[in-house]
This record gives sequence, C-alpha cells and structure tokens, in this order.
Amino acid sequence: IPVNNFRNVIVLVICVEMLALVMVIFSASKTISDPIRKLQEGARVIAAGDLNYRVDTGTSDEVGQLSRAFDKMIDQLKESQFRYAELIETTPLCIKVFDNKGNLIFINKGGREEHFIKEGDDIGKWDWTSSVEKNYKTNARKVFDDAMAGKSGYVEFKHTPEGSKHQWCSGTMTPVKDANGNVK
Repeated sequence: IPVNNFRNVIVLVICVEMLALVMVIFSASKTISDPIRKLQEGARVIAAGDLNYRVDTGTSDEVGQLSRAFDKMIDQLKESQFRYAELIETTPLCIKVFDNKGNLIFINKGGREEHFIKEGDDIGKWDWTSSVEKNYKTNARKVFDDAMAGKSGYVEFKHTPEGSKHQWCSGTMTPVKDANGNVK
C-alpha cells in the first residue's frame, strides 16, 4: 500500500473513531443528565407548591432510586400537610391569618363558628375589630399593629354580643416571617 493511501486510511479510521467516541459521550451524558434535569424540574415544581408532581426518571440506577425517594418524600409532605390542615380545621379555637397588609386571608372553622361567619362569606371584607367592645379596641389594635410590624404580643379583650359567641378573647398575635425575618 502506498504511503499516501495508508495515511488517508489512518486519518479516516481516526475520524470515524472520534465521531463514534463523540456519539458515545453525547449519549452517555444525556443518559446521566436527562434524569438529573427531571429531578431538578421536579424540585422546582414541588417548591412552587405542587405536591401532586411525580418525578419519573425512567431509570433503575442511583438516580432512579433518588427519584423514588423524592416521590416518597412528597407523599410524606402531603400527609403532614393533610394532618396539619385537619388539626387547624378541627380545633374549636379561633385561628386567623392576616397578610402583611392586615387583611384577613384565613379563618378556621372554629373561628368562623365563633364569629358567625358563614362558609361562603368573603372573609377579606370582615373587620375583626367590629367584634371587639369599644373599651378594648385601642389595645387590641395596638397588639395587632405590633404583630404586623414583626413583634409578637398577648391580648385580652371583651367581644360584642353580635361579634362573637364568646364574651372574652385572649390570645397571642404572632407575625409570620420569611427566612430573612421579614413579615410575610
């Protein structure tokens, strides 16, 4: 075989081998990275609050085991969330949640019953201070405003008969804060 032809054959073999190597590397990287991307997407969706999302990587390797553990963790989070909601809704005590502007965004069943709020009523329009007797409003409002500013406080006040089934109310007003300590 002449040297020129031999050199051309060698160059061709090297090019074919390099192309095959690139294809194998590309295929292997997709096999590894695609399931990891699915896990990453699952973490993003779940962090946004969708606990019905399932991470199916379609693999049985370590990444597949991780995705199954991820799904089990989601099931446990859903169960905890259910139990927490059940506890909040079944307690006879009044539990109210306000946004950082002071608007009522949640009141549990015990609170709705105590304050004569029906299931379909717009709680955002309910003025909780209307259930507080005049002599106690200033102090109740101060403790509430302090909570909106980030400071917990204890309050006791007398309800109006039309505002509550109970004559007296006592409780703690506590702000909900984010990881940086800001009132949510």
